[in-house]
Amino acid sequence: MLDRQILDRRDFERTEFYQDWARPQGMNTGAFGFFLPDRPAKHRGWGVLMLVRDSRSDVFDQGEQQRLEALLPHVRRAVSAGLQLGSAMSERDALAAALDRLAPRGALLVNAQGRVVFANAAAETLLARSDAPIGRTRDGTLTVSARAPSAVRADLVRLLARAAGKDGQSAEGGTVHIPVENLTARSIVLEVLPFADARPFGSTLVLVMIDRAQEPPQDPPLTIKALQARWDLTPAEARTALLLAKRGTGSKMLARELGVSPTTVRTHLQRVLEKTDTHSRAALVALLLHGPV
Repeated sequence: MLDRQILDRRDFERTEFYQDWARPQGMNTGAFGFFLPDRPAKHRGWGVLMLVRDSRSDVFDQGEQQRLEALLPHVRRAVSAGLQLGSAMSERDALAAALDRLAPRGALLVNAQGRVVFANAAAETLLARSDAPIGRTRDGTLTVSARAPSAVRADLVRLLARAAGKDGQSAEGGTVHIPVENLTARSIVLEVLPFADARPFGSTLVLVMIDRAQEPPQDPPLTIKALQARWDLTPAEARTALLLAKRGTGSKMLARELGVSPTTVRTHLQRVLEKTDTHSRAALVALLLHGPV
């Protein structure tokens, strides 16, 4: 559409737009294309592509107007892609900022292949330590220290796969305790959780929360009776808590070993969390294995 089709030329030259901006810029005539880009609902609006010529040039002819019309779908797609990318980057930055606020707890986002795609500041500090119980390989894959038992490494791989819903499994979280032999380092408990919305990162992700605890010089033996006496747990609650600390698995695995339903396991663990004043399974395991942090 030409400017002359929108407003009579004499009327256009009387406008503030022409007098204060178009005329000082030497703009004499223009062709406009309007389009509606795909963008988040809260940012709906029209897009405009405007081409202008100065007084030394001719008015846009019919062929030029047709070429502008043919160009509009490509401009629309480019603008839509830019808006969607900007929205995704904003969501990613907001998520990263939220995970950073979890400090001193470490937080990792790991993709379905086990590679770390994001680590908050606390997790980066831990991963940078040469004596840390976890680390990253050269390709960014999350791994455990070579000093850790091989079974722990296998547990972590299994938990990551299960939380990512691999092999058609329903996504389920769990915990794994990673001990250390070096007394200058701190052993950790990883809480592996399915991540609901990974769109800002473009792939299936798993959230790994890191709880660290200092090894006490001497740990009293962890028994059902000891747990009952310390936190007034029922025998069933103590058995469930003890198995969680030793196996670090999700509700379904615990249920199979205890011979009860996953719902019963979740009920027992919720009561244990309340009685021990902890707020996650990882924090509970850290408390049971190492005492208050």
